[in-house]
Amino acid sequence: MIFGHTVVALESCTSTQDEARKYLAQPGTVVTAKEMSAGRGRLGRRWVAPSGTNLCATLIGPRVESARLWELAPLVGLAAAEAVRVLGFDAQVRFPNDLFLQGRKLGGVLIEVEAGQPLIGVGINVKPRVWPPELEEKAIALGNAVEIAALESALWETLNRRWSLWERDGLAAILPDWHALLDPEARRVFVLENQETLCKVALLSASGQVTLELPDRSLRTVSASEVIFGED
Repeated sequence: MIFGHTVVALESCTSTQDEARKYLAQPGTVVTAKEMSAGRGRLGRRWVAPSGTNLCATLIGPRVESARLWELAPLVGLAAAEAVRVLGFDAQVRFPNDLFLQGRKLGGVLIEVEAGQPLIGVGINVKPRVWPPELEEKAIALGNAVEIAALESALWETLNRRWSLWERDGLAAILPDWHALLDPEARRVFVLENQETLCKVALLSASGQVTLELPDRSLRTVSASEVIFGED
């Protein structure tokens, strides 16, 4: 799979996820936008993307077995973190789909499926700006010196490399590197036995088992495909 051989570069759109649906017949195509007026993240949350501030991209993947779709979030998350690190920043990952930098959210991955094909959305905060009040203490950007085009090029390269390895050898081949970039302090709210619990992810297995560290430091293992998240 080669992502980025064709790039549809838009000045503005509602969401690159929506625009990408026009190009399902062309796997590997990437849709980018300088501005999104209705960008979204996990659970339909709004993704703020003012003009020229974010990397906003959707990559159209080939068909993937439904049982393996959950693997795409850690796969693409790792590739995105590595792309940021190419530019000199110590980006980390948080299960299942977030990029972190200095303990704050730098970006994220959104996987949607249309007619059996994954639409792989990647959003990364590049240029600093005034954050909405609810994000002031949670979000971070790379800096004004960073060129979005350079980050895009790095992302196509790291994702192509990681995707090829994943297709050939499976998720197990990339998990050691994913764990190496897992933010050890990153927590998120999981719903366990109908109760919201703030947990750390201690381990992700290739079979889809997620080992969580609870506040009392006990461990609990759940299936990645059945994880329910609460409000962070």
